[in-house]
Amino acid sequence: MRTDEPKYRLIKDKIAERINSGELPVHSRVPSESELIADCHVSSITVRAAMKDLLREGLIYRIRGKGSFVAERKIESNVSADRMCGLVFANEGDVNNEIIRTLSDLLYSDEYYPITCFDQAELEGSSIVKGLSEKGVSRFIVDGKSPMLDKYIEQFPENASLTFIHRYETDRDYIPNANYVLSDYRKGGYLAMEHLLGAGCSEIAVVSCQVRSEIHPLLDTFEGCREAAVDQGIQFDRHVHFVENNDWGGLEGALTDMIKDKGVDGIFVTADCYAVSAFGAAGRLGLKIPEDLKIIGYFDTAWVNSFAVPLTSVSIREAELAGAAAGLMKTGALGKRLNIEPELVVRQSTVAREVVKSMPG
Repeated sequence: MRTDEPKYRLIKDKIAERINSGELPVHSRVPSESELIADCHVSSITVRAAMKDLLREGLIYRIRGKGSFVAERKIESNVSADRMCGLVFANEGDVNNEIIRTLSDLLYSDEYYPITCFDQAELEGSSIVKGLSEKGVSRFIVDGKSPMLDKYIEQFPENASLTFIHRYETDRDYIPNANYVLSDYRKGGYLAMEHLLGAGCSEIAVVSCQVRSEIHPLLDTFEGCREAAVDQGIQFDRHVHFVENNDWGGLEGALTDMIKDKGVDGIFVTADCYAVSAFGAAGRLGLKIPEDLKIIGYFDTAWVNSFAVPLTSVSIREAELAGAAAGLMKTGALGKRLNIEPELVVRQSTVAREVVKSMPG
């Protein structure tokens, strides 16, 4: 093994060799990040870079909360272009990785070959869409996140079969023959607000670290919150307070002030990770969760179990999104639009432990 290679590549090649030799069989667990750090004497950044490359090459897949596993590679390298499908995503992360893993499993099961590409910094200056098209790929499942979407939308070949998944963050018109499998963010906002109001909250903060006017799903989420409040006879502009803070570091302080000034007793964070600040604000003020303050997150990611009190969260149902998108791609459907309704997963951040235990399912 060459020692002048970057460390992350040496680790990646070593794992790939174990996979290709059969030492690590299909669906077996790949050594964890902590194991690789200890065995290879490298940093977590180096290990993550190696794992990212393995994921991109389709050698591994991830299961939230369990780790990385060897992917099933059924298609040989001489696979024909009509059996390839480009999976074009803005970045990695809990939500995207779950969608990609499910898509890959479904496509492999029908002998399609998914090629996953991320619009990340190292790819700037080259077009991942053009690169796939030059390989003859004409089927694409695309994460409709801005600004990636606007950058690539004109670069798909005219004969491309396009299915946009999860979101469509652009002011452009819908493409007539493209498919859309989108999460219903308005419904998600409605479910979160309805639950907090039903739990007895009278002053509610809706929290984001992004400006809602710039993000289409946020606009839909906030509109869903408004609809739920109106349906329950609540004066929305008086009792629902928006916290839009681009400085994540300052979010905890902003929430602390709002809880004191407005008497906030319910918080809806538009991503689970923002709940760190909500729990921090509660700690500063000596508030108990859920007795004094109820908190709901969004996306139902691994974050939900990282807090002292498990987080109630809205799930976008990644498996259902992926299943619908893969089905449309494989059948050759054109111009279909599907909205996948989210669901609220109730945990102890909004209801007492004994109530959660007594709930069905």
